[in-house]
Amino acid sequence: MGQRFYDWAVTDLTEDRPGHSHPSVHADLQCKHTTGFLTVAYQRLGAMQQQWLDKNPDVDKDREALLARQTRIAETVLNGTL
Repeated sequence: MGQRFYDWAVTDLTEDRPGHSHPSVHADLQCKHTTGFLTVAYQRLGAMQQQWLDKNPDVDKDREALLARQTRIAETVLNGTL
């Protein structure tokens, strides 16, 4: 979330889209870039998510079961047997 993101976002905001030309949008982006807000916010979010996952180990089992189910359904669809 460093300079590359900021450069991309500023470029994206120059496109003619509703709301993109409002000065507050540019001010908000500049503030977040200057303070490093997004980097800190996403690092903190990741840490909080990891803490939750560490306390709830069954989530990984549920995830694996969901992925297996999705794979079975996708194979059924792709094989035309649905």
